[in-house]
Amino acid sequence: MTDNSTTEKRNLTIFSAFMDHLPGLAWIKAPGGQFLYVNRRAGLFFGRSPEACLGLTHRDLLPAGLAKALERHEAKVINTGSVQCAEYEFPTAAGDVPQEMYSFEIPVEDGESPVGAISFDISRRREAERLIARYQRQLRSLVAQLSQNEQREQRRIAQSLHDDLGHSLTLGKMHVSEAMLEDLPPDVRDLLGEAKNELDRAIQYTRSLTAELASPVLYELGLESALQTLAEETAERYDVAVTVEVEMKEGALDEDASVMLYQCLRELLFNVVKHAGASNTELRIRQDGERLLIRLSDDGEGFADRPEGPVDIGAVGGFGLFSVRERIEHYNGRFSINSTPGGGCTAQLTVPLAGDAAGTDHRDKNTGG
Repeated sequence: MTDNSTTEKRNLTIFSAFMDHLPGLAWIKAPGGQFLYVNRRAGLFFGRSPEACLGLTHRDLLPAGLAKALERHEAKVINTGSVQCAEYEFPTAAGDVPQEMYSFEIPVEDGESPVGAISFDISRRREAERLIARYQRQLRSLVAQLSQNEQREQRRIAQSLHDDLGHSLTLGKMHVSEAMLEDLPPDVRDLLGEAKNELDRAIQYTRSLTAELASPVLYELGLESALQTLAEETAERYDVAVTVEVEMKEGALDEDASVMLYQCLRELLFNVVKHAGASNTELRIRQDGERLLIRLSDDGEGFADRPEGPVDIGAVGGFGLFSVRERIEHYNGRFSINSTPGGGCTAQLTVPLAGDAAGTDHRDKNTGG
């Protein structure tokens, strides 16, 4: 009996030392809510010695609102029999301290099981999350600015190609055509004919390059017409049928948003052409209140090396998909890809319209409970 008593006493001492050295608050409560055990950190937090807390409840030690929230938390542990985790703001003299709490049942051989809890100060983690979120916003803003600057520069170059080089080539072709009307030796006429053919190819290439740099249809006729033109060009050049359906009010998007979406969808369509091995692609854009729902699906191979379902864009994509995600999220939108190996991919984009777009942080905040 003496040996058992000594062993139990030693075990209790080890348990208390272990609990008192935890980097957090810890306690055990009876099913009725009374404290059966409180570690030293929790006692200091409650402003009492651990022994003075025994028999009390959260309502005796904490503000009513927080006490009720913790009671609901413990009731969920008892009702489900599973570990519960939640975040709460615990008041201190220096201000509220965010805590992450894990609560769980402690099985006993007879009677109702008490509930144990361990709670950790997550102030540093919250601050790190705020810093990461700030850096992410800065990165998205930078990506958006780079994209806008790139688009403006491309538009300037396209304008120069059209106004200067395009006109010069067309004028050169006219001069060659006029010269061919003269009475010329056959060999000279043949050379002029070859020159005219080369000028035709140069003019066609210049037009194609101008359209790739900055679609004139996008700026003159709008996003829907530009996407229809892109679909036709994709079908002609890569033999991939592209169906485009747009249900959107006129003027729903400003020019910057239209250019951004056009660039993103062109990048996604290029990925389909380059990687998917698809024969058919469908692009649907639908306005749902104050947001656009966009769906680009193909009948290609999908991500054959990945399971069916959502795709981790950061893991499978290069800069192209990363850029699409950052530009969409800069507008407070959402971008995701779902893959079915052997059954194609579906890219989904949700973009808020003017009143709720770029610049506002709409992240959800966890309030616990």
